Amino acid sequence: MARHRARRQSESMQIKMLRLICRVAEKAQVKMGIGGGIAVSAQGFRRDTVDVDAFFHYRDRQSVVRALRVLGSRYVLEMLDDAHWIAVPPNAAPDERIDLMFATGDPEESAIELSQKKIFRGVEAPIFPVEWIIITKYLADRNDPKDWLDIWALYQRGAYDVKQIVKRLKQMGNQEEAVAFPKFIERLVAFKKK
Repeated sequence: MARHRARRQSESMQIKMLRLICRVAEKAQVKMGIGGGIAVSAQGFRRDTVDVDAFFHYRDRQSVVRALRVLGSRYVLEMLDDAHWIAVPPNAAPDERIDLMFATGDPEESAIELSQKKIFRGVEAPIFPVEWIIITKYLADRNDPKDWLDIWALYQRGAYDVKQIVKRLKQMGNQEEAVAFPKFIERLVAFKKK
């Protein structure tokens, strides 16, 4: 019972953080895209996540930070590096935070521009399109099994076409990755069969 209650509290904090970052983008008058676990969940795959991954154009960094300091004045704001900040709400549980990623190129730049308004647990937010979720997770330089699970789960549900991902990778000039992606999917399929 306590575990279920903690999860509900975490979800409500996530929704508060999502609402806040949407208001921040509106106040700063900038484009934003939500990626990560929320974007995956918005595509129909239930994934436990407590953070909010908000992507902005790098040129909007100062406006976003300024707006967040006004609207989220109780949040602790920390710069991890020039293109990645976090905003932690008061009394946050572990991993409850807003990750502010400031994109300096593709695929994140395109994902922000092509984000689509979707409803996530009652909040309308600009969510990465599924093919850009896949591409950002595939090209992420972190070898995170959660990324692989997300790619697999959305593939298994038929949420994207491997050929479309390959086409986008080629358009971005990532020829090597375009060749490697179908093989990556084949490895995931073989692994899941074991």
